Amino acid sequence: MQHKSFLLVLILLLFISSHTRAQDMLASDNNGIYTFVDRMALSHTVPWNDLIKPVTRGQIRIALMALDSQKLTLTAADNAELKFYLREYTPANLGAKETSPRLAGLQVLKKDNWGRWRLFFASDSSASIYLDPIIGENIRLTNNERLIEKNIGVNFRGSLGTRIAYLFYFNDISLYGNGVKYLQDFSSDKKYVNIGDSSNHLSKNYNDLRFGISYTFKKGNISIGQDRLSWGYGINSQIVLSPNAPAYPYIKLQVQPFKWLRFDYMHAWLQSNILDSSRSFSFNNTTFGGRRQYYIPKFYAFHSITYLPKNGVEISIGESIVYDSRLNLGYLIPVSYFKSFDNTSNNQNLLAGANGQIFAGFSLRRLIPKTQLYGQIFIDEIRLSTAMSSNNRNQLGYQLGLKKAGLFGFARIVSGLEYTRNRPFVYANVNPAENYTHHGQSLGDWMGNNADRILIFTQFTPLQRLYATLSLEYIRKGGAGSTDDQYLASPQPTFMFSPQFNQKSISFEMNYQLLQNIKMRFQANSLTRSSLTNQSTLNLTTLSLGILMGL
Repeated sequence: MQHKSFLLVLILLLFISSHTRAQDMLASDNNGIYTFVDRMALSHTVPWNDLIKPVTRGQIRIALMALDSQKLTLTAADNAELKFYLREYTPANLGAKETSPRLAGLQVLKKDNWGRWRLFFASDSSASIYLDPIIGENIRLTNNERLIEKNIGVNFRGSLGTRIAYLFYFNDISLYGNGVKYLQDFSSDKKYVNIGDSSNHLSKNYNDLRFGISYTFKKGNISIGQDRLSWGYGINSQIVLSPNAPAYPYIKLQVQPFKWLRFDYMHAWLQSNILDSSRSFSFNNTTFGGRRQYYIPKFYAFHSITYLPKNGVEISIGESIVYDSRLNLGYLIPVSYFKSFDNTSNNQNLLAGANGQIFAGFSLRRLIPKTQLYGQIFIDEIRLSTAMSSNNRNQLGYQLGLKKAGLFGFARIVSGLEYTRNRPFVYANVNPAENYTHHGQSLGDWMGNNADRILIFTQFTPLQRLYATLSLEYIRKGGAGSTDDQYLASPQPTFMFSPQFNQKSISFEMNYQLLQNIKMRFQANSLTRSSLTNQSTLNLTTLSLGILMGL
């Protein structure tokens, strides 16, 4: 019955409108286009709504076309960079009409009509397909121990008519070498599920699988697929929803009924990492333990409303829910009020209910010239009646940041400052199947709870498509505590109770967008982690150099 309800909702959404626009698909955030548009949006009137990332290819095109209309005000270097990216994000790639003919037959290692080199492609008035192999290698030295990363896979996307776009991305990632032992779980690096031999400490194997199909109508877009999304404006993490955890299957809806109002919704299928012993059964043999095992089903949904009173201003509010055991129609309806539905359907029973949160965020671009102010707050639990009391259970996190372009008179420099704090027990729940995690990794900030971070960075573009960033980061991390501490302790443990460690790092990174689908990267990082429990110190110095084709 639950699956029938899901299909009914999906069908209704797919045919919500008969008016169409060019089809859309998410654009990989592992691409210099994000850095370029973000910098230009600080000093030019660009409709760059990047609250939820990855953004769609259509959103990128709109931003680039707005810049193209202002090209007389851009520098020669910025105009050249703009032209480079327009070759990738053109009307043809979105299903819109163009004057030059398309090439319906399979084209191999040729330029398309917009001068963009492609390995394989075919396109006519009713369909298109663009295919690139994924080939990459990265060499990393940590404390003089080597780690080799190899990437191989395929990336293709295309369109069917003017409504439907599709994407398939598969990257097999192999890591091997003595440097594997220095891989850090406590880091902003995107996390994957190791499908290799877990007992082999000299190698790891990951599959980065992302796919989707989208349907675009006049006022919005609906898509189903698998990816990792973020909600917020943070530099290397967002406290509401970040790309920290492995990719998950989802259904996503975005509707913009007015220029000044946008609604976003997503429902995702997560991995609880908790076996369901009641459903497991014996195979009546002893091979591999002889039992069929099931994990407790886990789900996540969020929706948010964004107010856009003027170009550069975004104010958002929303809620999310983590629930388990069975798919629930109440969370598949985008306009439902999750918290109220949870309270009433579960008789206000804490042990029967779901794990709900509310959140808000803002971004103010160019209200101060060449500046962005942004922030977000994530409330896992708050009681207004005891907000100022020592007995409060106000479990929340917040983030505030600032970016400024053109410091010291250099237009191609962006500097910023960001502070993030997550109070004790944020993301945690009495029911471990409803923790704010996927595959054991936080859906929110990768630091977890009872931690704070200050980040200072300077990003500069010395050459076209060469993006260099110098950053300094300082983190304090406290203990996780117990569920008794979270629910029963009075007064509640204070912020940074049970201090674990302090961490300082300095990083320098250069990314060069050689071609639209080829990226080179160099990174140097020095990290010091000082334990406050056993007075030990971890020092890591890392150098890495790599190239990846097929973003």
